[in-house]
Amino acid sequence: AGAHGKITLPEAIIRTTKTRMPADYLAGQKSNHRTIDPNDMLLEYLMNTLRMNEGFSISAFSTRTKLPKSALDDFLQAAVAREMVTVADDRVTPTYRGLQFLNELLMLATP
Repeated sequence: AGAHGKITLPEAIIRTTKTRMPADYLAGQKSNHRTIDPNDMLLEYLMNTLRMNEGFSISAFSTRTKLPKSALDDFLQAAVAREMVTVADDRVTPTYRGLQFLNELLMLATP
């Protein structure tokens, strides 16, 4: 895999990748761009915020993703029950267990 990046625009999130293979580069395949599907915004946001100790604010979630706060309900219910996050006031914070098992925590947000 080559370099990868993320461009956050007000209306969309774009993921970028660049090839690391010189033959691909010479053939004209320098980079790819993919717009994140709106259905993947919940997981995309959680992937970026739950890897940080401070977590995220629920109001910031709605502002950044354009999703209603209720989009978090099922995820939060499952994550709190498994002691992987705490919710206090407007803040969702991963627990030590949530950080240790981040992949499992993120799987709770997938259908």
